[in-house]
Amino acid sequence: MHPIVIVGSGLAAYTLAREIRKRDKEFPLALITADDGAYYSKPNLSNALAQGKTAEQLASASAEKMAAELAIEIRTHTRVTAIERARKTLRTDQGDVAYSRLVLALGADPFAHGLTGDAADRVMSVNDLGDYSRFRAALADSKRVVLLGGGLIGCEFAHDLAHAGYQVDVIHLGAWPLGRLVPREMGLALAATLEAKGVRWHFGRRAQTVEQDTSALRVVLDNGDALEGDLILSAIGLKPRTALAQAAGLIAKRGITVNRMLASSDPDIYAIGDCAEVQGFVLPFVQPLMQQARALAATLAGEPTEVRYPAMPVMVKTASYPLAVLSPAPGIAGGWLVECGTGGICALHQDSAGTLQ
Repeated sequence: MHPIVIVGSGLAAYTLAREIRKRDKEFPLALITADDGAYYSKPNLSNALAQGKTAEQLASASAEKMAAELAIEIRTHTRVTAIERARKTLRTDQGDVAYSRLVLALGADPFAHGLTGDAADRVMSVNDLGDYSRFRAALADSKRVVLLGGGLIGCEFAHDLAHAGYQVDVIHLGAWPLGRLVPREMGLALAATLEAKGVRWHFGRRAQTVEQDTSALRVVLDNGDALEGDLILSAIGLKPRTALAQAAGLIAKRGITVNRMLASSDPDIYAIGDCAEVQGFVLPFVQPLMQQARALAATLAGEPTEVRYPAMPVMVKTASYPLAVLSPAPGIAGGWLVECGTGGICALHQDSAGTLQ
């Protein structure tokens, strides 16, 4: 009997394996990962610095421990190079692996920063434990950080870095941080709180070049202004990993296209987590992937189940100005009703009839 094979070892992959084991203790499972397979929560990468946590401390279990706990075969440092759908086989750099059903939990890659200049290859991003380890090492000789992006992850890193004592400049194309999630009043209130901690904002600007100066990195903006930093961190967003699926002939748009059963255009191949586009939506947050893992585990155990999403607020990890955000769907009609008081801000997105969106 060929196993259910999961490709990836992030939170989505391990959550799915755990949910399957709650329902079926015996069916063979295999997990293939290009890294060491350590279990950790990726969202913790953007607020671990001020807590003084190293990459090793963020990993709560090794691949060996997870394999024993979940009764699953884990192949580490193994890269999948192709999916042969007709043979139901994965080609890897360590040999072929047959599957009964395949789950792609591939995650996402950082968007290319687009900067030019002789130091463009020194721009860092943090997307996994290895990145975080390298980031921590680079910070040891740094005092000033130039951060690209004022979205969710950018704001969390800005808060984390400032709290840890670094000088932070944030370059953000929008007019206020978290512009896709919150109204102006809420974004500017967050900006002011972080500014009081020493964060300097450069709104409506785009970084163009980065050059090595005598003792620093020099970032030139689209208006000609220049900023100096010891380290440049890009946090401008993530792009779902779809190349493997597309090469196999699976339909992929923004992410790997799946239905409410999390099935791709091949009924024996599924996708969950940051790489999945579920009926037009890519939801790169913890709560959606948890719902996906539970539904797919039921389906794989013989109980076909569509994923259903409850209200899923996103908790922004900026402890100095905590935010709970449940934003409207992109393009939805209506506007924000904003109430500001001494206790904080409440913003409700309503349609023209006053119905909460």
